[in-house]
Amino acid sequence: MIFFSGYIFKQNFLSAEIILYKNFETLLSVPSDFKVNPYKKISYDFDDWRMTVFSENFQRGDILYFEIQNHSFWRDTSKYQHEIIFSNFKKKVIFFHREFGFNTLYVIPPETKQKQIQFTWRILKKNIPVKENQFSFEVINNEFPENKGIIYLYKKEFSEEELQIIEKQILEEKKIKTEVLNIYKPLMIKNNLSYPLNYHEITSEWYKKRTFQYFQIRKRKKIFLERFESIHKGVDLKGFIGESVYAIADGEVIISDNFYFEGEFIVINHGNYIFSMYMHLSERNVNVGDVVRAGTLIGKVGNTGLSIGSHLHYEIRIDEFSANPLSVFGLPIR
Repeated sequence: MIFFSGYIFKQNFLSAEIILYKNFETLLSVPSDFKVNPYKKISYDFDDWRMTVFSENFQRGDILYFEIQNHSFWRDTSKYQHEIIFSNFKKKVIFFHREFGFNTLYVIPPETKQKQIQFTWRILKKNIPVKENQFSFEVINNEFPENKGIIYLYKKEFSEEELQIIEKQILEEKKIKTEVLNIYKPLMIKNNLSYPLNYHEITSEWYKKRTFQYFQIRKRKKIFLERFESIHKGVDLKGFIGESVYAIADGEVIISDNFYFEGEFIVINHGNYIFSMYMHLSERNVNVGDVVRAGTLIGKVGNTGLSIGSHLHYEIRIDEFSANPLSVFGLPIR
């Protein structure tokens, strides 16, 4: 079944029109040219508990939103815990207690090959497992886009000493990213979501296979160097230098720095190993440790780092997996 509840009202920001949607209890701020797709849902019953799983399409890369509620009036739900264990990719996901029951988020990994996701729903009381049952849902094995052309990158020539400094910087930044993307915090995402820009135009899709060609100019001739392919694990959104960039959800800033590849770079920890990333900025307006809300101004669009034009690279990681960062906006999170 497909569900959606429509928008409340509109506001103008500069030349962009922002629509505030009320998706049941979720308040969503998006540009008027961004289509919010109606979500789909699947429900499972286990004793007097009901789990509902929401997704944009239940396809590879989609973010999943889970809710668990109890049908009885007498049960004290605060004494219980819930978790699911995905047998396909050997991952355990815990739920968080809310006034209405329990919730959590995860992702269908883009690497998934199976057409069915199987999981064990485990109910615990005082952290001791008391019941469990097996369930599953179908997955759409969608095809990912592939760039038909070649992206040419100018490779600046460096001295041996400069190359050593750059290689050391890249290794240090890789270590920082590995460390911070393993920081656990309870789920902080609530019933407010915000698109990261004031208007919507994709210049490079999520999980697109792209071919790059390095070149240099020597004696006025273009010399082609190495060619390589990579998977684009974010979405590139058109933006002009200096335009506002917003946090997509509540969370804590864990990186606000200038990195070699990412340029001016911000990472927000939303809890439960969910992270949003914003790259190639011209300006950063938040510091490490800042707690932000959905819609907080965090920076400005730029063209820094390994970038060939002004844009925002927006990315979501859940656990160790890349997620389609646009698939979160239609979910009825509360």
